[in-house]
Amino acid sequence: METRIDLAIRCGEEKLCGSIYKALVPEINSLPERCRGKISGGGSVVNISIECRRPNHLRAVVNSLLPIIASMLESI
Repeated sequence: METRIDLAIRCGEEKLCGSIYKALVPEINSLPERCRGKISGGGSVVNISIECRRPNHLRAVVNSLLPIIASMLESI
């Protein structure tokens, strides 16, 4: 069974969203083998979708991404 999460990061500014998108692409592209993800950006929103085979794998990925996202948003 796959578990999934969809995140929408509302940045406000297109330039800021572009920076966040560029910073997260390597993270999404290097997810563990048991997970897969997609990232898209446009305008003032960055969308991330992550699927993993098991809930604990998804939790680990989310727990590693959220501090990165939070620190980017706080540094503004």
